[in-house]
Amino acid sequence: MSKRWMAFVFLTVGMTVLACSDDDEGGDSDDKVRCQVEDDMGEVIGCNELAVSGAGADTARDACTSQGGTLVSRCPTADLIGTCSLANGGQVMHYYAAIGDAGDTEQVCVGIGGEWTPP
Repeated sequence: MSKRWMAFVFLTVGMTVLACSDDDEGGDSDDKVRCQVEDDMGEVIGCNELAVSGAGADTARDACTSQGGTLVSRCPTADLIGTCSLANGGQVMHYYAAIGDAGDTEQVCVGIGGEWTPP
């Protein structure tokens, strides 16, 4: 497992904690923090989309950039292998071909209590 993959997993878990602890209910569809993670070759492996506002949004942005992620306005659609929506409703993780096998990624998603959706 690459260092970037591990960073993406840790970032996912950290952002999940933020989503679970946020006091706000939902929010505007454009009121999201989106964090894109690339592998060592510069290919996108994942993009976390988190519905959080206020101080939670600032914390999520800081968590993204401190772990090597890039804040983006939209998660890319090219090379998408699937998405993982967490039960809390506040986070969607997008996974891309550069991360590897969709089956393994789906298992990780289900293992953290998410719902896997292929493209």
